[in-house]
Amino acid sequence: AAALNQNGTLNSSGNAEKIGKIVTLYLTGEGDFSATPPSTTGFIMTPAALSALWPTQPLSPFPMNPPPTVTIGGTPATVQYAGPFVGGLLGMLQLNVTIPAGATGPAIPVVVTIGGNPTQAGVTIATKP
Repeated sequence: AAALNQNGTLNSSGNAEKIGKIVTLYLTGEGDFSATPPSTTGFIMTPAALSALWPTQPLSPFPMNPPPTVTIGGTPATVQYAGPFVGGLLGMLQLNVTIPAGATGPAIPVVVTIGGNPTQAGVTIATKP
C-alpha cells in the first residue's frame, strides 16, 4: 500500500506503525464523491477547490457517501477521514485509519471496501505492538 505512518514517514517492513496510531493510505478508484467535483481529468485539488466543493471544513463527516470500510489483519479499523487531499489529483483518495489491535508484523493485509467492492488482494502495511 502507499501508506504513511502517523509521523509522516513511509510505512515499510523496517518502519512499522504501532497499533492504535493512525496510518494514512492513498488509493485510486473510489468512485464519485457525494459533492459534485469538476469532471476535468487531472483536476488538482487545491485549498480553494476543496473549500468550494465542500464548504464545511474540515471535510466532515466524509465527502464520500457511504464512507469506505477498512480491515487491517481482518479486524475492522476506524476510518478517521476518507476523501480528497490538497495536491492530489481528482480520482485519488486519502484514508486516515486507526490501526486496530490484532495481528502485527511486516506485511499485515489491508482491505478497503467501497460500495461493496474490495481492494485487490496483496495490499499490506507493517504494524507493531
